[in-house]
Amino acid sequence: KPIGVVTLPAGGDPGATSRIQTFAFDGSGRIGFVRYAPADDGRRHIQLVRIDPTDPTPLGNARRVTLPVTAEQIVGHAAFAWVGGDRWVVLTNASGQRLTLDRPATGFSVNFADGAAEPIADFAPAAIHSDPSAASGNQQGFAIIHHRGAESAVTRFSPDAKPLWSIPAGPFVVAIAMNPAGELGVLDGVAGRIMVFSTPGQLDRRHSIPAAIGREPNYLAGLSADRLGGWFLHDFRGDPTIWRINDQGIALAGFTPRFGDGRGFTLFGGLQHAPNGTLWTSDGTAFLRIAVDGLVSLFIGRQTSPTTLQAIGAVVVDGADRILALDRATAAVHIFDAVG
Repeated sequence: KPIGVVTLPAGGDPGATSRIQTFAFDGSGRIGFVRYAPADDGRRHIQLVRIDPTDPTPLGNARRVTLPVTAEQIVGHAAFAWVGGDRWVVLTNASGQRLTLDRPATGFSVNFADGAAEPIADFAPAAIHSDPSAASGNQQGFAIIHHRGAESAVTRFSPDAKPLWSIPAGPFVVAIAMNPAGELGVLDGVAGRIMVFSTPGQLDRRHSIPAAIGREPNYLAGLSADRLGGWFLHDFRGDPTIWRINDQGIALAGFTPRFGDGRGFTLFGGLQHAPNGTLWTSDGTAFLRIAVDGLVSLFIGRQTSPTTLQAIGAVVVDGADRILALDRATAAVHIFDAVG
């Protein structure tokens, strides 16, 4: 039975940038991301949020569109992609069913111009991949990773969500990225390669990642398009974490994003290349602009600190009745006495 309540001095609500999973840029350099916002009815509503990183108060002037679906009604995370102008698509899986079943996903068309979020008619691919980075798009359309039984497939759609082509992708595809030329990069995490497909679904070239970087990667986690040609590869906990690979499969540079005091952090959303050429990532609580050497030069959101407990990820009580709280944002362990 409960014997009391201990309130730990954790930081307040980080607001709009709470629990960032991934993000994307539109053609004007604005950042889009999904937020699960608590409402008065006790449920979490899904919002697509857009901010302008050049705005002096980007979070204060954020645009939000609430989808007609709650977080409790979906499985996994919502995926999303920009498809031109003020328009985005958001893709979800209905709850109560396994992700590997051949069942329709649900798509929504979001227009920031008028704040509308409408279901996409006749949008019925099999279940989307549970990773929020399972979609990528631009004004030429979008693509998703989705399930067909125990296998995965990648399907390319027009901007109005009409299927154009589909390719079998095997069970180990972990990320996709669409470059400005309309080519689609598909990252196979086990085979350790980037497969590049041109329209309409023709395999154009393969890039071996071990051959490119000169060693086996640690854990392939993400792929994004380099607007100058080629790709940014996210090697989770690798050294370095980010590789820049050109369109011929040659590694040009590698770096690990870090704060000015030398602290590293877990990347959410990998690395994204903005239309103005700047590089961005996230630590899960803020959007971080980084230099070509990986050093953070600007943040939008809540700045993390290992000395302040901000987002409790796990709690245990040790033999001395001390409370040990793990900060999800910084991986620092904060120790409190029995009364907090």
